[in-house]
Amino acid sequence: MNTVKAANQNDEKIFTKSFFLIFGSLLFTALVMYALMSTVTEYATSMGSTATIAGLVSGIYIFGGLCSRIYSANALERHDWKKVAMVFLSIHFLACILYFFVNDVNLLLIVRFIHGLGFGASANAIVSIATAILPKKRFGEVFGYFMLGTTIAVGLGPYISGFFYDNWGSVGSFGLATLFSALGLLCMAFLDLSSYDLKGNDENNEESIEDLNDSIEEKSKFRSIIDKIFEIPAIPVSLFTGLASLGYVSILSFYRLYAVEVNLVSDFHCSF
Repeated sequence: MNTVKAANQNDEKIFTKSFFLIFGSLLFTALVMYALMSTVTEYATSMGSTATIAGLVSGIYIFGGLCSRIYSANALERHDWKKVAMVFLSIHFLACILYFFVNDVNLLLIVRFIHGLGFGASANAIVSIATAILPKKRFGEVFGYFMLGTTIAVGLGPYISGFFYDNWGSVGSFGLATLFSALGLLCMAFLDLSSYDLKGNDENNEESIEDLNDSIEEKSKFRSIIDKIFEIPAIPVSLFTGLASLGYVSILSFYRLYAVEVNLVSDFHCSF
């Protein structure tokens, strides 16, 4: 009886070890994205690319993330969630190291795409794990705290990365991103999920597989592929979020170049 009461009390706690680890994984992974979003365009132009190509360098990261999110949705249904997160967080980390060896815009585009692949799937896995392990009775409250990781990254990432880029160049910015990605990977590695049911009831999984088979038989092959990729009811919300974010991301990608153009960057250089 006391064990049951203790378990219920633990379910109500918000700030547990598991919360801080999954929060840290989200925070540091998002910091990498927002830290490099602006400085990578400046780095691309320093190698002689146009502003248009620099924008592609920045944006192809998101395209890679989109591709891996589509894959990760099926991967999370078939494989252990933590393993999926660890694999793609490792790709995310290794891609940060590859930046140090890039000296050509074409190679930079490839590395950015690979980096996006690691980010998209790992972020999807992190949020999926969070929805399973956060306390259900206070889920709205605790999920709000959890998503503060992204909010903090949006505000802090560009500033810290810009500071490092101004004082230590691209090596400083890429080194910072590598550190953040390593910390995100470590947080996930230390997260213990053995006491949580991430897959749900096997019977329900079998039923869902049977339903899926019936659906495939009834629908055309093209329609079934569309259903796997898109959640139709979520499209209006997704469009709203995408349009709301478009202006911010556009400014974030090019504000550094604008600052250089109007001679603002030199005023904030550190005197080290």
